[in-house]
Amino acid sequence: IADWWATYTVDEHHGGFYGEVSRDNTPLIESEKSIIQNTRILWFFSEYAHFLRTESLKARGSKSERYEALATRAFDYLLKYFDDKDQGGVVWMLDHQGQVTDGKKQTYAISFAIYGLSAYYKLTNNPHALAKAQEYFGLLEKHARDYERNGYVEALTQDWQPMADVRLSDKDDNLPKTMNTHLHVLEAYTTLHLVAPSEQTAEALANLIDIFNDQIIDHD
Repeated sequence: IADWWATYTVDEHHGGFYGEVSRDNTPLIESEKSIIQNTRILWFFSEYAHFLRTESLKARGSKSERYEALATRAFDYLLKYFDDKDQGGVVWMLDHQGQVTDGKKQTYAISFAIYGLSAYYKLTNNPHALAKAQEYFGLLEKHARDYERNGYVEALTQDWQPMADVRLSDKDDNLPKTMNTHLHVLEAYTTLHLVAPSEQTAEALANLIDIFNDQIIDHD
């Protein structure tokens, strides 16, 4: 699977990775590119390259350099195109040339950015990756965390204002808070805390665990 991604999804026309590839592996060059796809690629190749470098496979030779290069490609594309230089955070969707088509701030997506950047930092010790992960963490804590009723809202506008339709897609319910989003915030904050623990990440993690225990898990 990793070799398939490395062979067929690299966008040599506009940078990053194709948003879609047909069943016969033909790239759909003008397909949109989503932050979720890019950050999942960043996370996967960061973790896989780290695994190949550190585990017993190293003795047999590995392709860790190839996969680290793909992680770096996803990292560079994220910072160049998805990172919102004016408002902070990451935008939701780009066209094939890297122009913003949907600038909303989805908590789920920013969490995946933190998750991927933290994994990339673990692999490379790139201080810029850690700084961005910490910046996004601070933005979620400032804008998406509900300090009155607790939890994290689903989405905000590009300039961090409330919005009417917070769904990830047409298949989702339009609800202000979901288990799915909280789960991804939890995994992102856990990974960030592992690579760069702080009082702020410890407090946020403890609060998230309480939310799951008190509000989300059905103990009965």
